[in-house]
Order: sequence, then structure tokens, then C-alpha cells
Amino acid sequence: LLPPPLTHTLNINEILSSCFVSHTHAANRSCSPQEFTCINNRPPQRKCIPRDWVCDGDADCSDAYDEHQNCTRRSCSANEFTCNNGLCIRNSYRNDDCNDNSDEKGCEILNHYPSMHHCDHNCTDTPTSFICTCRHGYRLMSDNKTCDDEDECSVRPSVCSQVCENTMGSYVCKCAPGFLREPDGRSCRQNSNITPYLIFSNRYYLRNLSTDGEAYSLILQGLTSVVALDFDRVDKRLYWIDVSRRVLERMFFNGTGREVVVNGILHGEGLAVDWVGRKLYWVDSFLDCMKVSELDGRFVRKLAEHCVDANNTYCFENPRAIALHPKLGYVYWTDWRDKAFIGRVGMDGNNKSAIITTKIEWPNGLTIDYTNDKLYWSDAHLNYIELNQQKGKKPQQTVHRGVTV
Repeated sequence: LLPPPLTHTLNINEILSSCFVSHTHAANRSCSPQEFTCINNRPPQRKCIPRDWVCDGDADCSDAYDEHQNCTRRSCSANEFTCNNGLCIRNSYRNDDCNDNSDEKGCEILNHYPSMHHCDHNCTDTPTSFICTCRHGYRLMSDNKTCDDEDECSVRPSVCSQVCENTMGSYVCKCAPGFLREPDGRSCRQNSNITPYLIFSNRYYLRNLSTDGEAYSLILQGLTSVVALDFDRVDKRLYWIDVSRRVLERMFFNGTGREVVVNGILHGEGLAVDWVGRKLYWVDSFLDCMKVSELDGRFVRKLAEHCVDANNTYCFENPRAIALHPKLGYVYWTDWRDKAFIGRVGMDGNNKSAIITTKIEWPNGLTIDYTNDKLYWSDAHLNYIELNQQKGKKPQQTVHRGVTV
């Protein structure tokens, strides 16, 4: 029988001790005549290097002592980078290969080699690398190198008071016909002596208020419960719905010619005058529908009712506000029962759809900026004013939060 083998298990301390002794011995030995001594190297750094490594353009001693021996420097080739200390390294090795860190000053030198950093616009130096930045009017893409035009008109919808046209790297503010651009380049003022004003109702009267708040006057009083109001700019007539009397009335702005246009409106909530097609549109929250008629009340017809989608999710349940865009041929309305939404239908009654269905609870007010094709609405539950591009290309954006509506 063979004797059992002798066994001995090395623990980690013995292994480390063995390695340390081996490295210490190698580092402390005397260098041969064929070797060069790196005098400042310390274990476990290698103290002896082959003599033909001296002045080879590559620092092998920790302090580059082997490259400071009265070396005669060759010129670096086109595929090499010249360090400040005279060393040549390959362009592809530029990552902490110059001992003086000169290859880490990315952009001061990389700007001479655009194919290396690939920054579209600006290259900014950092202690260890570089970053790409873009000029004003551009944004950095996901690759952190490419710059693309920033559409200021979409990112900042109020950058121009009226018309905003995006250009490459910038934008231009323009004004609608009848307006002049102010010296600030973004605001517009009316090119006439006509003072703009607001007309509003408080159930019992109609009032006129200048936009600067200075002029405040009474138009009509003695009403019972006016909840909807609009103005015909062509004939200078006011139209309103009185829900207590269940009538739709009109009157010239100068106070003459008051008359009832439509009787039997059970609960009209919103009213809009088509000043182009010469029609009246309103929503009825009792009948849950939208109606249309001539300006004088003739030919009353239902334009839209029931649900607007195939799944019967968004339906006429409590229609509230209404607005028109004759140029686009659409009527817009709000509904705020179980599923609040803003709907849209063609002025001929076709193509019903729900265009706003998120971040909306009690949409009360609704109006249109015809110059910029923007739809604005107020939400009485969420307490903000919101906007959306009419053509559906832009997402909705909050104009002002915390308002009481």
C-alpha cells in the first residue's frame, strides 16, 4: 500500500505573503547592463526595463524617467498624437497615454481633429475628456454629439404674442393683418385707434370692460339667468341664452333691436355665432345634443348627439361650452359628466371625434386663438387654463395654473 499523500492547505495570508516576497525581490534586484533602472519606481512597479525601451517615445518608468535621457525626438506621424512632453502615441490610444495628461485636454486639441470628437457645434474640454454642446437655438440629440434645430414656437408657445415662424437655429415673430410689431420683436399692437374690450354676463346683466380695465360700462340689465353669450362682428349684434326663460335672444350693440330668436331651449349652456356662414350653434345639456339654426332662428336642427366614438366612451352627457373655427370648418364643445372630454365635429355634422380626453375634469370655458389656430379651455376642477394646437399636431400645454374658473 502507498502511504497517504502529504497535504498542506495554503491560506490567503500565505499566498499574499508569497506574492509580496516575489515582487519585492524582483523590484529590489540590481539591473543588468542590458537593463535601465527606473530609480523612482516602487514595488510592485518594475524597477528594471530593457535598455532598448529608453527613448522609444513610450514612458515605461512611472515618472517617464526613461524618456528624459537627452532623447532625440522623431516627428510624430499623421496617425499619431504628439504629447506636450514630445512622446508620440497613436491617435486611437488617446486616453491617458501621455504622462503629462496632454492627451486628455480633449477639445483644445481635438478641435484640430473633428473626425475624432464628432461634435456638430462646440466641443468643451473637461479634466478627463470632452463634451459636445450646441449653439443657441439648437438642441443636443441623444447621441450627445449631433445638434438639431430647436422649434422655439413649439417649446415656448408664448414666445411670440401672435404668429411664430421657426427658422433654422432661431425663430421670427410676425403679426396678423391689422397689427404692427413692437420694438421688442415679439409683441403686436393694433394698427388703429379702436380700443379692444371684453363683453361678459353675470346672469342678470351684460357689461363691457376694456382690456386695460379702465373702462367699465353697462350694456343691458334686467335679465334673469344669462349663461351663454356671443357677438356677431358683422352686424354688431349680441346673442345670448337665458336659461330661466328658455330663450335665445339678440340685440344690436347700441342697445336697439332686442328680440327673441329661438323659444323652447330647455337648458342651453354654450352659444357660438358663425360670422362667416351666418349660423347659430348651441349645446343643450337637457337634451344632450348640439343644435344649429339660421341667425334669425329659422331651421333649427340637431347637428350632433349621442356618442362620438365606436366604443361609446365619450358621449353627449353634459355639454357645456362651444366654439367655432369657420376657416377649418369645425365646431368644438366640452362635456364633463363621467368621461370629460373636448369634442369636435364638422359644421355639416360629420366626423365627430373626441380630441382631448386626458388631464381634463370640468372643462367650463372654451375659446379659440384664430391667429395661431390654438384652442384654449379652462378647467374648474383642476384650476388651470390649457391650450392645444387645433390641427392636433402639438400636445396640450398648461398656460396658467391655480386660476379660479
